[in-house]
Amino acid sequence: MKLSIVQWLMSLLESPLWASDAVLVVGNNRGNKLTGDADSPNLLSGFAGNDIITGGTAADVLIGGAGSDTLTGGGGADRFVLDKFDASAADRIVDFTAAQGDRLVVDKSLFPGATATVAVVTSGGSRSVQASRLSAALRGSASFIYVPTTGEIWWNQNGAASGAGQGGVVAVLVNRPASLAATMIELI
Repeated sequence: MKLSIVQWLMSLLESPLWASDAVLVVGNNRGNKLTGDADSPNLLSGFAGNDIITGGTAADVLIGGAGSDTLTGGGGADRFVLDKFDASAADRIVDFTAAQGDRLVVDKSLFPGATATVAVVTSGGSRSVQASRLSAALRGSASFIYVPTTGEIWWNQNGAASGAGQGGVVAVLVNRPASLAATMIELI
């Protein structure tokens, strides 16, 4: 059964994993600066605008919404929700850390045909070599392409056809981890 993003969030909030002291913070259409509680799980949603959203030390859910947002999870196993696609306004995720259990949550209704498949572009070489490697990865069948030298995560909308189709950069991992595995992507 496919869950909508709202159903997924509600099931998460009702699960025993979330403490009764969980904090919900929702922004508006302006650029918001949202900061969660330091020690409680937080659900932080910027809604619209260019937001700065910061979680605490617990497992947080961060949703940028429309606009170019900056998301910082803090400690804990955080979930960064990719709930929009606008290549000109990709969210910036400051501290994505696989060792903490961080995950990208992808709303499949916005990324039709997406699967939890990731190709990682090999680092090193000149810019033209990197561009060539990205181009080759975009001709592959992976739904998402990760470029460690820039931190960019690309949505490969058209699969093995040349280029990204209607896809493009969906997020930037500012801390540029060396790799991004399919197990770090949760499709809903």
